[in-house]
Amino acid sequence: MKNKILSLFPIVGGIIGAVATIGSASLLISIIPTISIILGLGLAYFIGKSISLYFKNRVKVILVAEDNNTNFYLIKEYLQHFNIKIVRAHTGEEAIMMCHQYNTKLVIMDIALEGPMTGLEASKIITDSRPHQNIIANTAYQFSREEAKDSGCVDLMRKPVVQDDFLKMVKKYIKL
Repeated sequence: MKNKILSLFPIVGGIIGAVATIGSASLLISIIPTISIILGLGLAYFIGKSISLYFKNRVKVILVAEDNNTNFYLIKEYLQHFNIKIVRAHTGEEAIMMCHQYNTKLVIMDIALEGPMTGLEASKIITDSRPHQNIIANTAYQFSREEAKDSGCVDLMRKPVVQDDFLKMVKKYIKL
C-alpha cells in the first residue's frame, strides 16, 4: 500500500519528502495540489490519518489526576517547556479512563481525589490493567512510600511541590 501511495504523488503533481535526524523525530512533508484533493479525497484522508497517528504515538502524555486547580496549574507550569502533552483528570474514575485513552507514559496521582474513588484506589485499578504504568502518588498528608507502592505507585511526592524536586522525580520515570 505504501508504494502505491508514494507512486501516486508524481502523477497528481505532488511532492513528498522526509527530513530525518538520528536520535530525533522525523518529519514527513507532502504537497498535493488542490485539484488532486478533489480527485483523491481518500488518499488525502489516509495520509492525514497516518501522520496524525504517527505523531500521536511519538508525543509523550502525562496524566495529572488533581482536583485542586492551583496544584494542577503549578504542575502544568513546571512541565510547559517540555515536548509533552498534559491531560487532567478530576476524579479517580476519569483517571482510569484517560490513562487508557491517551496511552499515558506517566501519571501524577493526587491520593485524596474527591468523589467516590480515591487516587489510591484508582492507582490500584490502573496498575492491575497496565502493570508497567508509572504512577507517582502526590499528597500533602502523612503517607508512606510503602503505602503508595502497595497501591501500585512507583514513588511518592509531597505537596507543596517544589519544581527542582518535581522535575528530578519525573525524569526518573520519563525522558523529558
